[in-house]
Amino acid sequence: MIEEYYIVCLEQKSREGTLLFWRPDSKGYTSSLEEAGIYDKEFADDMNMKRRDIALTKKQLKDMCEIYTVVDCSLLMLKNMKGKTR
Repeated sequence: MIEEYYIVCLEQKSREGTLLFWRPDSKGYTSSLEEAGIYDKEFADDMNMKRRDIALTKKQLKDMCEIYTVVDCSLLMLKNMKGKTR
């Protein structure tokens, strides 16, 4: 089985105070584990030895962190629905 790693930013958190993960291809950050990029062991080893952020497997994350499912929705969409829910 090939190990899959997530890269966690160690310098800042999201607005909500949750972890920030690297997106696929190192293109920005996301607080959603589902939207996070998956990196191979070679990249993870390099990250953990030479760079400022940390690479962890999902199991490592589960062993030390609480992983929740969050809901993301447009506030405008919710405001438009408000009048229709009565």
